[in-house]
Amino acid sequence: YGPNPNECVDRLSPLLEGRHVAGNHDWAAVGRLDITFFNPYAQEAIRWTQRVLRPPVRQYLQALPTQWSQDGALPFLAVHASPRDPIEEYVLDGATARESFRQRQFSLCFIGHTHVPAVFLAVGDEVEARPFRAGEEVRLDPGVRYLINVGSVGQPRDGDPAPPTPSWTRPRRWCAWSAWSTRCSGRRRRCWARDFPPSSPND
Repeated sequence: YGPNPNECVDRLSPLLEGRHVAGNHDWAAVGRLDITFFNPYAQEAIRWTQRVLRPPVRQYLQALPTQWSQDGALPFLAVHASPRDPIEEYVLDGATARESFRQRQFSLCFIGHTHVPAVFLAVGDEVEARPFRAGEEVRLDPGVRYLINVGSVGQPRDGDPAPPTPSWTRPRRWCAWSAWSTRCSGRRRRCWARDFPPSSPND
């Protein structure tokens, strides 16, 4: 949320219409997660956020579900971290992805958490891990299961400061993402004005 946690929720929650999931920082902000396991930069930011959250925003974050799914021609699941551990597990390699494929039944699942776009494909017990680069399209083939990391709008950790914008079309069974430019100077000024803790080197 950066220096605008209340404003972020106020602006986004009406647009999402229930299409939202909880992540580790949401749970940390409302006291549902032990923050001693976060790095020092994150701990400072979480404590600051806990102090400034308005009660309605806190209630909204408390009520976020850990997963969201949609039926239809191409059903999918969405979680923050991983299908088998929606809040905290980092899916960074094929071995970790394989456990989610084994433990949960899904054809397509969108995740985040690692801040690194990636695609994991499973055919039977074989799992392949691929990077998911800007401008790339992935065809969603029948008979293949997909775990797609859509990256992160904040604190990118793939070397590209431009936030990813994933999109997909169910009729054509394609998933793609593009990067859009963002201006950080305004955000920095708001951080200074609101005494938001210094960001980590990854920001």
